[in-house]
Amino acid sequence: MHFRKLKQIIYGLIFILIIFSLIYFFYMSFGVRPSCFDGKKNQGEDGIDCGGPCQKICLSSNLRNVEINWVKFNIINNKLILLAQIKNPNNDFGIYNFDYKFNIFDKNKNLIKTINNNSFIYSEEIKYLIEFLDFYDIQNIDSVDLKILNPVWQKKDDFKRPILNVLDKNIYEKENNLNVFGKIINNDFVNFKNVNILVNFYNQGYWIGSSKTIINSIGPKEVKDFNVIFPKLKNISNIEDLQVEIVLEAKKT
Repeated sequence: MHFRKLKQIIYGLIFILIIFSLIYFFYMSFGVRPSCFDGKKNQGEDGIDCGGPCQKICLSSNLRNVEINWVKFNIINNKLILLAQIKNPNNDFGIYNFDYKFNIFDKNKNLIKTINNNSFIYSEEIKYLIEFLDFYDIQNIDSVDLKILNPVWQKKDDFKRPILNVLDKNIYEKENNLNVFGKIINNDFVNFKNVNILVNFYNQGYWIGSSKTIINSIGPKEVKDFNVIFPKLKNISNIEDLQVEIVLEAKKT
């Protein structure tokens, strides 16, 4: 009798083991598998749902927001120029893409227009955001601010700054315009489809306006000419008093 009861217990344990094995099999086959969206650190991830097999990168706890150094505007020949200088203080992360918007306010602090666009910034880079507008209500503009939104962070090693340099530059007058002529060289090992060339003009240290042009495609070690045109202002009697800042912008993809 005792042996029979023991036998029943053994059979019962075997039956339970089979049931649990079947449950485990069905769970592993059809249950919820680890993923990059399950809110858990698994499957070799560096953090929760980031790093390892996940496309999302793990951000540093010391990550700092992009800093807006200043925002300015000027009106030249009935065109509005908006210019902002921003800085990425992080030495190990760049931003592959972010949205930004300039908000334009009148003298009563009412929002009269918003300009939306997007850009990028490399690690520890200081760069400019610029917009040129034909604006119907120029005389009522009092102030402009800038908002930076939706940054897509990228590790520095995966989003390196291009090696582009200005070889020389000259400024001369032609048909009531200022012309900035020069050459740039691509010292990088990749081709760039578009290189934006921004020229900022300063008079006695004060920003008075900007202009830009685009070079379409420049290969490794290739040298190309550029020419940027800016209207000569009446209060500029001598172009030798002008300071010119040339900024090159290209995105590695």
